[in-house]
Amino acid sequence: MYAGRGGYSECVRFLLEKKASALKQDNAGGTVLHHAIEKGHTAVLETLLEHGVDVYSVIEVADNAGRTPIFEAVENMLEDFETTSAVEIINILTRKKALNGFGAKVNILNYQGQTPLFSAAREGNIEAVRALIAVGARVDLNNGELVKPEEDC
Repeated sequence: MYAGRGGYSECVRFLLEKKASALKQDNAGGTVLHHAIEKGHTAVLETLLEHGVDVYSVIEVADNAGRTPIFEAVENMLEDFETTSAVEIINILTRKKALNGFGAKVNILNYQGQTPLFSAAREGNIEAVRALIAVGARVDLNNGELVKPEEDC
């Protein structure tokens, strides 16, 4: 549903009512959630939540690069969102479903074994680093493995 990228929440709502799938991926693997996040359209996120989309399924769909929607928020945070801040989007994505959120996992790995926190730190994006740590991102992960302190020799 490419309408999400344009922020057309009423169009997204109509398509969902006509049984369009929020899990349907485009040629790059993006879903309506990826597209809405890419441009910072929280109204589309709210439409998905209100419509009762299976948020636990849609939040974990990876695009062709292995990026789930939380990666989209982190990686697009450097750009100016027209409608909202990426920190707000990270908070919506990571909030539990019972609290009107998507329940995104912040320690999930892309196909390169990187977490959203790694992506944010790689870009020097302190806002995203702070937001991710605030919602539970582990700072001691390296390619999905816990980094153990080296033992003294």
